[in-house]
Amino acid sequence: NDLYCAKLKGEKLSDEEKISGDVDLFEISLNGQYVYYIKDYDNSDDVGSLFCYKVGAKEPVKVSADVACWRFSDYGGYLYANISTDGASIFFLKELESISGSYTEQGTLTAWSYKSGERTKITGDVISFSADSGFETSEVNPRGFVFMKNGSVDSKGNVTGDWYYYNGKEAVKFASEVYD
Repeated sequence: NDLYCAKLKGEKLSDEEKISGDVDLFEISLNGQYVYYIKDYDNSDDVGSLFCYKVGAKEPVKVSADVACWRFSDYGGYLYANISTDGASIFFLKELESISGSYTEQGTLTAWSYKSGERTKITGDVISFSADSGFETSEVNPRGFVFMKNGSVDSKGNVTGDWYYYNGKEAVKFASEVYD
């Protein structure tokens, strides 16, 4: 599917501009200034190439290949990522693997900044879905958010993990073996 950017004035669109063709999934920052999208989705591995388009820029920027995502139809899917509150950074998962004995996955949490163009690995074994994780909302504060990692399954089949706080520089553990 083709992805376009346009100005909206009242009920009218103007200045339509094609961002990219063959787009599989996309997310828009809450401030409307950044569009993150997936191309080249591989449904056998549930990964794709992540791009960022800043409104008004000449070209999109490739953020990373092999970013975890899941496309369940021609019109829907899920990108394992959260956009920062200012839209200029994205935090995403790569290298997802199943936690043995569960339907839950964990992977490598990675950050990317439009301003610097730098991609940084934050930490591994981050649980993709956890009930109270700050990584589960649609956006995160790049100066700090909470997530769960080091998933395992207890004798009753419950997923447990350790709670971490990312302070913008490093991930710090603050609770151990908490139930998801």
